[in-house]
Amino acid sequence: MSDHYTTVTRTGPLGNIKNSIIGALIGICLFIGSFVLLWYNEGRVNLAKIAENSVPMVAATHQPDLQGKLVAATGTLSSREKLGDIFVRQGDYLKLERVVEMYAWKEDSRTSTTTHSDGSKTTKTTYSYSKHWTSSPEDSDNFRHESGHINPPMSTKGAQWTVRSATLDAYTVAPESLTLPEAQRVDLRSVAIDADQPWHLEDEYLVDRDGALRSPRVGDLRISYNVVPNSINVTLFGKVEGTELVPFAAKGTTLYRAFTKSREQAIATMNTEYLTMLWLFRMGGFLMMWIGLCACFSPLNTLLDLVPLVGQASQFLVAAVMFVVALTLSAVTILIGVVAHNPLLLIPTVLVIGGVLILWGRSRQRQPQPAFA
Repeated sequence: MSDHYTTVTRTGPLGNIKNSIIGALIGICLFIGSFVLLWYNEGRVNLAKIAENSVPMVAATHQPDLQGKLVAATGTLSSREKLGDIFVRQGDYLKLERVVEMYAWKEDSRTSTTTHSDGSKTTKTTYSYSKHWTSSPEDSDNFRHESGHINPPMSTKGAQWTVRSATLDAYTVAPESLTLPEAQRVDLRSVAIDADQPWHLEDEYLVDRDGALRSPRVGDLRISYNVVPNSINVTLFGKVEGTELVPFAAKGTTLYRAFTKSREQAIATMNTEYLTMLWLFRMGGFLMMWIGLCACFSPLNTLLDLVPLVGQASQFLVAAVMFVVALTLSAVTILIGVVAHNPLLLIPTVLVIGGVLILWGRSRQRQPQPAFA
């Protein structure tokens, strides 16, 4: 059976106009939403800036003089608890993640549209199906061509566990609230496996069928594990509260995170994460605005499609002009957002604008008034 299927639909002029109006309404929502996203993005807190004010400390002994302060505490993060799963015996882990993947069907589609001289459109959509390992298999009930592409339900799901109590040398911490270092893949050949039939170890995975990795079938499962090991040396950012290290609250957010790095390296990592998300959101906001503005002109483009070649030319022209408009509006919104969310910039900016307005008003008053006969 072919894994490629093509569907052809034809929409009349009235249907196209209706769809273009719906598209314009969606475009308005995207346009408005882009401002919200850009404004929110500029107001996000850079945790690296907060962490720069942390006081370095060694967690080996209690330090009462640091009560209530944000610290970067270094020490050994450990717990007396052990974590395990139905497939893996209990071991020295602060966090244990079971990753379950299924060999499943995946649907992809590719669409092309042809506009005719009478204003109708022919849409050609090609659906292709492939198989891959995934921890989030698609619901085959939603496939355009479900027959022959059935994904069965997963009999085993992924899960994760974190120890309930832990210490950083002399201080108590709350692991379930603490952002732990990133979990690392564990080689199952080096840990104690406690799996019943039909599960067995194959390479670095637990599989539910012999040969599942060499010649997988749809529905086959494979399991791997990621762990944060126990008794690791970390730098932990948090607030000293008695004999505990708790989340530090500032600017509507909290900082409570452990790194297997030095204080300076951890701050650099948080700054890189912030800048990456900052520019991703900025790009996303710009694209939302551009797509939304182009969609607002859908009814006009649909009407111009009635004139040969004019419709395509108008779409290109609208896209080009709206690109410049969206880029300008995005830049202005970002600039205003940066100033508005930064008091050190906001106050001088308001003073400068106020001064300019006052000088402009005075210059207007000094201008000679026209004489009337």
